[in-house]
Parts: sequence; structure tokens; C-alpha cells
Amino acid sequence: MRSSLELPMFSTAKLFENKKLCHRFFYKINSQEEEVDFSTPVNSELVSLILDEFSLKKVLFLNQTHSDHVLIYPSSKGYKGADSIITNAKNVGLIIRHADCQAALFYDPIKEVIAAVHAGYKGQAQFIYTHTIKKMTDQFGSSPKDIGVAISAGLGINHSEFINYQNEFPKELHKYNQEGFMDLKKMAFDELITAGLLKEHIDIDPRCSYEQQSLFYSYRKDKTPKRMASFISLI
Repeated sequence: MRSSLELPMFSTAKLFENKKLCHRFFYKINSQEEEVDFSTPVNSELVSLILDEFSLKKVLFLNQTHSDHVLIYPSSKGYKGADSIITNAKNVGLIIRHADCQAALFYDPIKEVIAAVHAGYKGQAQFIYTHTIKKMTDQFGSSPKDIGVAISAGLGINHSEFINYQNEFPKELHKYNQEGFMDLKKMAFDELITAGLLKEHIDIDPRCSYEQQSLFYSYRKDKTPKRMASFISLI
């Protein structure tokens, strides 16, 4: 008997309108306005739905630890304890789980390489986007000017209070503080520009996950253990 479970509604980035690429930023609800949860342990029915819907060979989830660790599939040994993963394998879905944190999907159409990054504030404080781009250039020959990135909705500045920001972020990031609130979206944009990406290749969803709870889970708002998912795959 077929399960009644269905995948959530989603958004996509115009930046990635390419037949060689498949990606989704899933919301927390499906078309029946039922909540769908991608938290650990991952629901095997959801995995099966993703595999079938997008004709993928496999999907890869990371044990996200708010680190700056970057893995490469399939050459890295193991796929746990990291917050970024890169591959040039086709029909392999790279999935990030998130609720307020940024899910960033990278694509180099010249070298045909993709990456998926979980960037919480701790990851941003450790420059995880820079580490990911460097791995793409060092391991796959990507040029930063060719790389595009789309970033999910995440915590907006009005709800990103960090009372102890001076201890939680390195000094060079203190400029993003506005009376105790950190502008994480601007921080991400500037890091990507500094890493060599072109302005027109950066697409950051301006929506705040805290403010729009009809679409997004927000850990900061209610400490929910539930997670949304975003994924990318070469096809």
C-alpha cells in the first residue's frame, strides 16, 4: 500500500535554471499543510520519495556539527562530522537539514561540481563558505568567478541577537553587529564576495525563518527539534 506521505512544498533559485542540475529548498509543509520533518533519524519514507521523485541513485546526509569541516564524495573516508560536502558525481543528492541556519547550495557549471553547506552562526564564524570554495578550487579546478550559490531563508537580523558576539565571532566580523544583533545574511554575502564569487552569482533568500513560521521551522523561536531540508544534485 502506497504511503500517504508526500514531499514538502519548495522554492528554487533562478540562478540554477540548468538542465544539468536539480535542487530544492523544501518548506516545512506539504500541499495538505501537514508538517514534514527531516530531523535525525531521517524518515526512510522521505528518503525513498526523494530518490523516486528526482531519479537519484542515493542521497547523502551529514552529521552536522556546526564546524568548518568539508568532505568530498566519494574520496573522503566517511561522511559524518562535517557541515559541507562537495561532489562531481551525478544523480547523488547532497542534503542539508536546517531550522534558522543557512543552507547553501553551490554549483560550478564549467567543472560540473556541486556543494551543499550547513552554515549556522558557528560555521560562519569559522568561514565555512571560504573553506568550501577553496576545496572546490583546489580539488576540482573550479574558478570562483564561475561558481554560483543559492542560500536558503534563515535567521534575519531582527532576531539574530548575540549578547556575547565579541566572544562568539572573530574580531573581523564584529562590524556586522548592530546593537547586539548580527547581520548573518550580509556576513555571508561579503564572505562570498571576498572568496571571489561574482555578485550576480549570489542568491540569498531574504526571508527570515523566525518571522515566517507558516513556512519554516525556527529553532531560535521555539527550540523545535524538527528540520527542513535543502538539496542539490547533478543530473
